[in-house]
Amino acid sequence: MDVGIYGPLAGFIASALAVAAGLMLSVPRAAGAPEPLIRFGGDPLTIRLLRHFLAHWNPAIPSFNQASPHPILVAGWIGLFITALNLIPGGQLDGGHILYALSPRLHRLFTNVLPFLLFLAGAVYWVGWLFWGAFLLIPALRHPKVPIDSGLSPSRAILGVFGLILFVLTFTPTPFYDNSLLQLLNIDPFTALH
Repeated sequence: MDVGIYGPLAGFIASALAVAAGLMLSVPRAAGAPEPLIRFGGDPLTIRLLRHFLAHWNPAIPSFNQASPHPILVAGWIGLFITALNLIPGGQLDGGHILYALSPRLHRLFTNVLPFLLFLAGAVYWVGWLFWGAFLLIPALRHPKVPIDSGLSPSRAILGVFGLILFVLTFTPTPFYDNSLLQLLNIDPFTALH
């Protein structure tokens, strides 16, 4: 549990502070401005919550998708994205260590199901999920069996649940727009189904 939680927790705190500062420094995108080279996708729940909180002091703070993002906001977004990747609850990622400490049985189930969910997400949302799905299929990267002498203390169990909540707060299925496998292959899923 300790190996899995403390790195992502520190990364989350630093990234959330950068996002808060970056939101306050960002300005709305000018009408008619050219599309940015990289189109960041959906804003994770952390960014939406921080914007909602900060809007009480400064209602002019633009939403993430309508902002001309300050570099500090971009750095915070990248930190949240990396934290989410690391907290995927499978294999030997930090999220996998956390889930294994909470329940080896649930860890095994998630590690077996997640690659297929990530392949589906790669087809529909972001092609990079295909890599992460393949990564979780590599047998050598499966979590080794660890003898558990006793259960987690209540404080460590709470940390584990908090780690899984951090995953929900940082995850977005579409980190980059217009980059799903279907879009890269110019396949319209609605036309393909008919």
